[in-house]
Amino acid sequence: MTTPAFAGFPQRRAWLLRQVTDGRLAPAQLAAARTALGLVPGRSGWVRLIWATLLTTGIALFAAAAIFAVAFNWDRLGHFSRFAVVQGLLIATVLGAWWRGVGSVAGEALLIAAVLLTGALLALFGQTYQTGADPYSLFVVWALLILPWCLHARWSAPWLIWLVVANVGLALYCHSLGSGALLRYLFGRGEGWLSAAIAFNGLVVLAFEAQRRLAGAARHALVPRVALIAVLLAATAILVSAVGFRPVWLRDSFAWEALWAAAAFALTLWWTYLGRRDLPILAATTLAGIGIGFSIFVRIIGPADAFGVFLLSTMYWVGLVSAAVVWLRGLALTREAI
Repeated sequence: MTTPAFAGFPQRRAWLLRQVTDGRLAPAQLAAARTALGLVPGRSGWVRLIWATLLTTGIALFAAAAIFAVAFNWDRLGHFSRFAVVQGLLIATVLGAWWRGVGSVAGEALLIAAVLLTGALLALFGQTYQTGADPYSLFVVWALLILPWCLHARWSAPWLIWLVVANVGLALYCHSLGSGALLRYLFGRGEGWLSAAIAFNGLVVLAFEAQRRLAGAARHALVPRVALIAVLLAATAILVSAVGFRPVWLRDSFAWEALWAAAAFALTLWWTYLGRRDLPILAATTLAGIGIGFSIFVRIIGPADAFGVFLLSTMYWVGLVSAAVVWLRGLALTREAI
């Protein structure tokens, strides 16, 4: 048995599974081979993981405690005292992250706290002075302010916070659009905010994919996966509503949203299967497709005996999910699987 010439964790794991499947490695030797290939973390690896998890959790809880402390003592603290507490902690976390460096565990944990405290400071400003600004402006400004920190972060946590904040701001903005505007027609009605979410998260995926191709290595691989999950959720919600609950949806203004969602779903399936062969996202896409198919299935069978509908629905889910598991397991054993 020859060792693999590639060093990536997914490739090593797929290669090892092929050795067992092809009979070149006995199942009893699998545990030793996993340790030799570095697929099982050693003692130092577990210590680093536990240390990073505890430190990050502690910093995040500390930031949350500061927020709740100001909220609980709102009547006892004056304007300057409230801002002094939050701004002081924000400055301390930023300086601490700069001092320890973003490449260290402590620096990254402090950077996460700074990202959270930035949102708390903006919320405190809006609550104190009652500016009358739209709710989406807080999240949009929050996302813009923390973007430079995310660009320098080594961990994916700041980017994931940014992604959530940006999506919330986008949803609030779509619901606040006035009547008569073009954006109101596109994104401000019904499920239009879901279409906007598909476009925004799709751009995030393309940006990270461009970075991966230009740099030759993927950074924050979890972020585009979460963005793709958001695309799938939005597209699935639109398609389930279109094919399952709208009998004449092709005749109303919802048709373009359904076509947009179908195109996004098809592109995601093509990219995950023929492009990256990303098994986690491919599994999510398959599950979403089964859900969309189930809405069509329910629409076809229509009103029927409750027991019959329950029986047919059970057969549908068990059969298709089992087939999907077998198919995905076969893909995981190939060289292209990751």
